[in-house]
Amino acid sequence: MSQSKYPAYNEDDGDNATSSECSSMESDPLVEMEARYLVLMNAVHRLERTYSMVEEQLAELNRVTDPLYRSFGNLVSMMLRDMPPDVAIQRMLEISAILFAPVNSCTCSKVNSD
Repeated sequence: MSQSKYPAYNEDDGDNATSSECSSMESDPLVEMEARYLVLMNAVHRLERTYSMVEEQLAELNRVTDPLYRSFGNLVSMMLRDMPPDVAIQRMLEISAILFAPVNSCTCSKVNSD
């Protein structure tokens, strides 16, 4: 994210304004705009942290699953490469339908109980 001319919002900053200061701030459009900016910056900061956490977790999962499925993916791609284009497309559709079909909870419980 690029640097802004506005100060960064710090969640630890306390609100020490008195009620008279608050009432005068509410009537000042510039102060109100700055307050809205700080709220938005806080939301952006939280989204960035969430995105970073999700990205780290996905990277960790990929390190675990990549070796397990890489050979399967290579085998499928080699088989599809040797087929005529129309047959390869049909096979890819069939494979996708199997891999990305909705999971039936009954099927899952049967598999887990075995």
